[in-house]
Amino acid sequence: MKAFVATRVSGEGRVELREFLTKLKTSLETAGIEPYLTELAAPQPDDNKKLLRAFGHIAESDVLIVIYKPGPASEGMSAEVGYAYGRKPIWIFAQEGSESKLFATAEKLVFWRDEAELLHKIEGVT
Repeated sequence: MKAFVATRVSGEGRVELREFLTKLKTSLETAGIEPYLTELAAPQPDDNKKLLRAFGHIAESDVLIVIYKPGPASEGMSAEVGYAYGRKPIWIFAQEGSESKLFATAEKLVFWRDEAELLHKIEGVT
């Protein structure tokens, strides 16, 4: 199974974000999921086509997985969910205490307390 993984990246420290996403990628692979994470992919041009490239990767995937943390809304994540809605199953893993209208789009909605619990739940998702 192939998955596009949508995460909020604005406001996150780059080193900590990449460490977290690397662990997340390993957990998804353990679950038998081949993930595409934009932040871990080969560098892309910084142009106005970033979302269009993301939509192409979503189209090639079997599922959209959203890692949702409380904080400022992510326009990119919202656009990715909007693109996938009605086309692909959407699985949202939301940190406890978060709320979003995006949750209504989820085929699967899983709440987690901390990173360790998230990674454990990801590994058992399939």
